[in-house]
Amino acid sequence: MKRLSKTALAFLAASISSAAFAQASEPWEGTWNTDYGPLELVQDGRFVYGDYRNDAVFEGVTDPSGWTLRAKFTYPDGRTGFAMLALPQNSDRQFSGRWNWSSKAPPVSIKARGAGTWSGTKSSGTRPRINHFPYSPSPRALYQRTPSANQDWLFYGGNYTAIARSGGSGTSSASTTSASAARLSHIPAFADFPADYRPRYVEFELDMVQLKERGNLIGTARAYAKCETARGSKFLPVFGNQSNTIFSRNKDSPRKSVINPSRNVGTKRFVIDQDCLEDRNSRIKLELRFDMANHRKVGRDKRFGARTVGIYLDQLPRLGESGRSEFIIEGTRKGVWNWSQWIAQDQKIVFRIFDAFLILNGDIRLVE
Repeated sequence: MKRLSKTALAFLAASISSAAFAQASEPWEGTWNTDYGPLELVQDGRFVYGDYRNDAVFEGVTDPSGWTLRAKFTYPDGRTGFAMLALPQNSDRQFSGRWNWSSKAPPVSIKARGAGTWSGTKSSGTRPRINHFPYSPSPRALYQRTPSANQDWLFYGGNYTAIARSGGSGTSSASTTSASAARLSHIPAFADFPADYRPRYVEFELDMVQLKERGNLIGTARAYAKCETARGSKFLPVFGNQSNTIFSRNKDSPRKSVINPSRNVGTKRFVIDQDCLEDRNSRIKLELRFDMANHRKVGRDKRFGARTVGIYLDQLPRLGESGRSEFIIEGTRKGVWNWSQWIAQDQKIVFRIFDAFLILNGDIRLVE
């Protein structure tokens, strides 16, 4: 076997060093087995995001060296926390660090006292498919959704404009912004938002169901969202894989003629299909499906039957305006609409049987 010359050895060492550096240029990307469940991450420059525990989301920013990551994680029930994690230099196989709930101060180091420990081992360096991250992630979106008290910590004293991403810095050029605005111009309500605004969720809330006669209201109410196309329709998932049921009352339930679901039960948060949102030939529809009756102690129940009412996102009026579909809808605050199904001379009462009818109202909210 021939011996390699010193020059050849030096060249080989440099090649190996360069390959190792290239391999670690996105060291956080891949699938991790951690103390608290799987973490599947994509890394674009200093911006890192992905799925956490198969139902939560994780997003953060590395320091300029790329080996330390400050991040925010969000559970389906709305709980959030912050983590500071670090990789050993020149290795992308294991991390360790600290975490805290958002009600406490974020950890100031990977060995901070009073914070929980968090460690993980990489099982794959292949870019994973992100399934539960429900919108187009960007440093700008992360910055805007982070409480102002934590923005400096998460972005190392700067802001999203300094965080490089592949294909850009997280800010939109004029041409990109113009194109983005054009893609959503078919939804009038979006004119009240910045051109690059993209909601990740839509919340559909049923606040009250009132029976306008004495009796015992029984039955079920469920909320759905779906994308309708010329080829058919598909249902949008409820965030956190929660049930679509808002309430279900049987004949043994306490007698009530008014039902006021609690906020966490009466509100369903749907993950918006971004392709459907931007496609002019598709529409996103929110639906309430009822099967209700007035249960009487004597005689037959007075049934309203199975009914469905709904509204499309492109029917939402602009701020301060009102509109009508199967609901009366008002834009009460930016990104918030109140809807009602009231008795009105010029409106069909959907839920009516003989002299009895139901009054319904609630809210629709867009969430970034």
